[in-house]
Amino acid sequence: MVKEKKRKQDTGRIIRAAFSIVLPLAFWFILTVFYKDFLLKVESGSLFLLDWQPLLESFSIPGGLLGWLGTFFMQFLHLPWLGSLIWTVMLMASVPLTAKAFRIPGSLWCLAAVPAFLLAMGNMSLGYAVFVIKGTGWFFVPTLGYLAAAATVLLSGRMKGLCSRIILLALAATAGFWLAGCYALSAVVLAGIMALRTDGRKGSGIAAAAVVLAAAAPVVIYPLFTTYRLADSWTMGLPSSDIAGLMRLRFAYLLVFVSMAAAGLLAGKAASAPEKDTPVQICGIAGFLLLSWLVWYNDPNFMSELAMAGAADNCDWKKTASILEKAAQKASKSDERAFNARAKALERISDAGERDFITDKYSGKFFEPTRPMVLLKDLALFKLGVEGDKAFLYRDGDRKQKSATQVPMVAQIGKLLYFHYGMPNYCHRWCIEEAVEYGWSYQNLRYMAMTAMVMEEWDVAGKFLDKLSSTMFYRKWARQQKDLIDAQAVSGAAPYCDVRPLMCYEDRLSSDMAMVETYIMKHFTQFRSPYATAQYDRAAMLWTLRMQDIPTFWRCFYCYLETSNPKSLPRHYQEAAYMYSTLEKSSGMQDLPYDKSVKEGYDAFMKFSQSHPVRSLDESRYQFMKKFGGTFYFYYYFTRNQETF
Repeated sequence: MVKEKKRKQDTGRIIRAAFSIVLPLAFWFILTVFYKDFLLKVESGSLFLLDWQPLLESFSIPGGLLGWLGTFFMQFLHLPWLGSLIWTVMLMASVPLTAKAFRIPGSLWCLAAVPAFLLAMGNMSLGYAVFVIKGTGWFFVPTLGYLAAAATVLLSGRMKGLCSRIILLALAATAGFWLAGCYALSAVVLAGIMALRTDGRKGSGIAAAAVVLAAAAPVVIYPLFTTYRLADSWTMGLPSSDIAGLMRLRFAYLLVFVSMAAAGLLAGKAASAPEKDTPVQICGIAGFLLLSWLVWYNDPNFMSELAMAGAADNCDWKKTASILEKAAQKASKSDERAFNARAKALERISDAGERDFITDKYSGKFFEPTRPMVLLKDLALFKLGVEGDKAFLYRDGDRKQKSATQVPMVAQIGKLLYFHYGMPNYCHRWCIEEAVEYGWSYQNLRYMAMTAMVMEEWDVAGKFLDKLSSTMFYRKWARQQKDLIDAQAVSGAAPYCDVRPLMCYEDRLSSDMAMVETYIMKHFTQFRSPYATAQYDRAAMLWTLRMQDIPTFWRCFYCYLETSNPKSLPRHYQEAAYMYSTLEKSSGMQDLPYDKSVKEGYDAFMKFSQSHPVRSLDESRYQFMKKFGGTFYFYYYFTRNQETF
C-alpha cells in the first residue's frame, strides 16, 4: 500500500515536471513563430530610452517604476524570440511562487498555474485593442506586478511577529503603492486574507490592518502627486482605453486577484490527495488548453493586417502584397467547400427571403480581406509600379473587424498611408495626436523623423533621430538617416525618393474626420495641382478606379496620359476605359489601342452574366470570381458599397 502510494506520488511529480517544461516551451514556440507580428506591433507602440530622465519621471505617479521596468522589457520584443522568452520565464516563475505564497499543495499544482494562465490570456486576447491600449509598459507590467504581489504575500507569511508584519504591509501600502501601484495594494489585501485563514486570532488583526491600509494609503499619499485622479488610485498600473467596450482589458487581472483571494481563503485547508494527483493535474491542464482555445484571439485577417503593416513600415513592398495573396490561396479550399455547401442548401429554395437568409449565413465562411489589407496591398503595388496591371488580381472586400468595437483605420495604418502617399502633414498630425493620447513610441518617432526629412526640416528631424539614437534597437537606423542628412542624399534615398514626387500640390491641412481612405481618395481625385507629376497621376488613377465614378475616371485618365505618356496602357486601365466607353457608347474612346484579350474578356464577362442571371451580388460573387476575379469588370459590378471607417 505504501509502495502504491509512493508510486502515484512519483507519477504525479513526473507529470508535473514534464508539463512544467513542455507547456512553457510550446507557449514560447507559438509566440515566436505564429505571433511575431503581434509582438512586433506591441514593441513598436512603446519607447525605452537609454537615459536617466525617463526613470526619474517614472516616480511622478504611483506605479511609475513598474511601468518603466515593463517598458524596459518590452523593447526586447523587437526580437520576438527574445522578448517572448523573457515573458515566458516570468510566467513560469509565477507558478512555484504562487504555490509557496498561497500554500497550494502539490496535488493541486495546476491551481498554482491559474495566475500565469490568466496573465497570458490578458495579453493574448486583446486583438484590435492593441492599437488603442493605454499604459506604460502594459505588456509586462501585470506579470511584474503579480510577481511583486506574490513575493510580498510570501514574505508576509514567513514573518512571525505581529508588528513586523504590519510594518511590512504599511510599507507595501505606501512605498509599494508609489512604486507598483494597485499591485502593491492587492498584495496587502491578499496578505491580510492569508493571515486571516492561517494565523487565528492574530490573523484577524492583521487582516483588519491590511484592509485599512489598502483603503487609506492612496488617500494619504494622493496630495504628494498632481498627475492623476484620486478615483484612479486603486487601478494605477492597469491597462486602459478610451474606446467604449474595451474595458474588458482589465477583466483577466481582476480574475487573478479573485482567484488568489480564493486561494488565500482556502490556504492550509486543502488537504493533499496523492491518490488523485495525476487525474487532477491532467484535468487541470486540459481545462487550461480548452479555455486558451476559447479565449485566445486568433483572427487570420488581424494577423495578416499586422504582417502587412509591418512589412510596409520597412518598405518591403513585395512581401506586403504577397501576404494578402498567400492568405487568399490558403483560403481557396475552404471557399470551395463553402460554395458547394451553400449551393446544396439553395438547390430547392425559391423564396427570395430564404435565399437571402442562407446567403448571409454562409457569407462569413468565404475569405474576404479587411479594408486595411486592401489599402496596404494597393500601396505596395503602387510602390512597385504595377498597380495598373495587378491591383484587381487580388481579393477585395471590407470584412469587418472581429472585435466588439471597431477600431478606426487611422489608428491602424493612418500614419503609414499618409506618409507614403505624399501627405506628410497628416502623418505628422496623427503622430502628434497619438503621442498625446498614448505617449511617444518607436513608430511615432520614426515617422516624425521621416516626415521632417522629406520636408527638409533638418533640425526637427535631428531632434527625433537623437531620441532614437538613445534606444537599443533603433540607433542603427537613426544613424543611417543622419548620414543621409550629412551627405545631402535624402532626396535620392528610399523611401523619400518615392514620396517627394507625390508632394506636388499646394500644402494645406484640414480635418480628415479620421476617415483616412476617403480623404486620400478625395485628395488625389478632386484637388489636382497644375504641377502634378506622373507619379501623382498614377496614384490618382488607382484611386479613381476605386471610386467607380465614370466622369472622374476620364478626367484622371487624360491627366495620366499627359504626364506619363505610356507606351502601352496597363491592363486595368484598358479594362476600365473599354467598359466605360461601351456603357456610354462613346465611339471615340472605343478606338483606343486595346489589347485583344481585353475586349474578349469583357465580351465573355457579359455573355456569362446573361447565361448566369444574378439574383444577388453575394450569391453570385464567388461563381463570377472564379472566372473573372482578376478583372476590373468583376470589381466594378461585384464589389460595391465598400464600407470604410
